[in-house]
Amino acid sequence: MHVLKTAMARLSDSDFTPSLCKAARALVGWTAQELADSTDEVAPRTLRKFENGGSVRDGTRDAIRAALEAAGVEFINGGRPGVRLIGNLSDCGPRNDFR
Repeated sequence: MHVLKTAMARLSDSDFTPSLCKAARALVGWTAQELADSTDEVAPRTLRKFENGGSVRDGTRDAIRAALEAAGVEFINGGRPGVRLIGNLSDCGPRNDFR
């Protein structure tokens, strides 16, 4: 049971990387503009700067992460950081591209 808890540990704020941001944005299907708009405080140019590895303020990174988490993204760790969607599967719409 200890292994499972470790595998699902929450990712620390300092480990929120540009790659995880891009992966999370892809999971929710947002453009950079849509993510920036959802933060109410981060400009699209600043978001792109972060996603391209540029330095941004901690508050900016926190606002980006909070917007993604509000959209249903969970950042997980356990030696291998990652992202996943949380919530009920019934919240998801039908997929017409899946056969």
